[in-house]
Amino acid sequence: MAPPRRRHLPKPTRKQRNAQWHRDGLDLDQRAHRFRQPPTAGGISAGGLESYRLAADLSQTDVAVEYTDRYGGSITGQIVSKWEAWPHGHKPIQPGLLVLQRLAAIYHTTPANLVATIDGEDLRHTPSIPAPSALAGPPRVESAEPTRSSAGVASRGLIANPHLDELAPGQLLELLTHLREQWHLQVKTDNLLGAQYALITVHGHPPIIDAILDVARDDRLMVSWVLFRRGEQARADRRAAQVIGFAQAARGPTELLPAPMRAAIPQQAAPGADIERLVTMAAEDSARFGQRAEGTNVGTTTLEQLHADVGRIALDYLTKPLYPLFLELLDLRDRVFALLDGRQQPRQTMELYLLTGQICGLLANASKDFGCFGPAHTQARTAWLSAELAGHDGLRAWVRGTQSLIAYWEGRYQDAVDLAAGGMPYATKGSAAVRLATLQARASARYGDKQQALTALALAADAQEHQTGADEVSGVFAFPEAKHACNRGTTYLLLGDPALLPDAETECARAIDLYQTMPAAARSIGDILASELDLVSVYLERRDLDGAASRLRPLLHTPVEHRIDSIVQRAGTLEGILERPEWGPAPLARELREQIRLFCPYSAAGAFPSGMPPL
Repeated sequence: MAPPRRRHLPKPTRKQRNAQWHRDGLDLDQRAHRFRQPPTAGGISAGGLESYRLAADLSQTDVAVEYTDRYGGSITGQIVSKWEAWPHGHKPIQPGLLVLQRLAAIYHTTPANLVATIDGEDLRHTPSIPAPSALAGPPRVESAEPTRSSAGVASRGLIANPHLDELAPGQLLELLTHLREQWHLQVKTDNLLGAQYALITVHGHPPIIDAILDVARDDRLMVSWVLFRRGEQARADRRAAQVIGFAQAARGPTELLPAPMRAAIPQQAAPGADIERLVTMAAEDSARFGQRAEGTNVGTTTLEQLHADVGRIALDYLTKPLYPLFLELLDLRDRVFALLDGRQQPRQTMELYLLTGQICGLLANASKDFGCFGPAHTQARTAWLSAELAGHDGLRAWVRGTQSLIAYWEGRYQDAVDLAAGGMPYATKGSAAVRLATLQARASARYGDKQQALTALALAADAQEHQTGADEVSGVFAFPEAKHACNRGTTYLLLGDPALLPDAETECARAIDLYQTMPAAARSIGDILASELDLVSVYLERRDLDGAASRLRPLLHTPVEHRIDSIVQRAGTLEGILERPEWGPAPLARELREQIRLFCPYSAAGAFPSGMPPL
């Protein structure tokens, strides 16, 4: 339903009203509430985000400048306007949880207040309900006046009795009315933020959820929602047996549930998609027990399990969202650190250092993909130290290559060349030499050394032809021919020689084709996106704007969790190409630039509530 038509007051009048309300003693949240009121009540029917911006006495441009100064990116006043238009305005952009947290910091309020007001609710005026375990004594009526008519009954007298069957019918109805209002607020939060924030809802509002489950037994829709949430909580608490039970119980009249949840309920109980996760969860718990049962600090079974975990994550890294993998790596790293604090045989200690180096190397790579280069360097230094302690040349070569990658995407191209070259003495088997040579080639091309770039490409081709032995670990630790082609295509493109554009196009297309012939689990989403974006650059360099647009548009719909930093940087490069004078005022070029500007601020780093992955 569209919001009521707003009476646009002149901006000085809005500022004057805000200043007067401030003099009257109203705090920021109260002033924002006033702005949201209709004109007949002295407000302007402002939207939720807009009301807080006005209460903070900021223009959309002011917000964009401060947002960019604090958090980086290319935020404009137009983007702020589109955030404020969500969900009912013209061409709105849904603000994610990270955006809301950052706006809340700029407006000096809380993300919860912004979430609540976006869809017409007002968290300041929503009464809370005590936890059932805290309820004691007979029903009581509080003297405070209600703050909202729809919740007046509940706010005047929350039922304080753990024995719900002893309540009078009218009291039970009053409590149910209040609970339903609380439930609607939670569902709106789900619709705005998405199902991935389910656990925030569960752990943040347990009293409300418990009360709904106890009271609203005849309301199947509400109970289905609560049981779904309980299933998510059981999964987080690793109570595998309860997950399916909750999910099966949640099945019912789900047509009114939020779309993300409606899709997730059958997945919770599906024997195909979810049983594998539950079986994996149970196996991990059993492996932990096996570790304890061995009676020593570390044994063969434990080491085999740790190696298997590292190998699985290294493969998942190619196709799965980074955020959950990052958290799993942190847990795995802490387990290995704890083992190293104990006592074991020297051979086992070296194997634990090898695992530590691999895990910290993966954390370094992930931190780089989140665009957090300082933490990436820290993780990589620990990985290098672990490789030294393990005496493992293969890990030494891989870590030097990863350090080269971090330097490259940080803009230190000569350092990237030197680090890759420094890993060459250790690249004695597998694809390590191919990887290091292509990294040297790409970094050399980036700072304009054509001869060195072409020499390194030739070295990489020779290394691939004479490669001996297979990579010890697959996934992100390996460097298949498809990735080699991807990097070759980028190198030819970066050299800026029109005569090399056909080579760039051939290698990029070959990389995509090679990945399509590989098993689905081995198809690196990041590499495929990189080659696709490089092909767009080739089209633009050939002045084929229509061809570039047709290739680019699908890529701009890439899910946020797969927009790693290197992909965002490549997209930013395309924006720079489209700003060249030769494109002039071409409407299609302007359209593509605007779409890229909307694409870049939403990256995989947004999955972290703080915007920065932990160490």
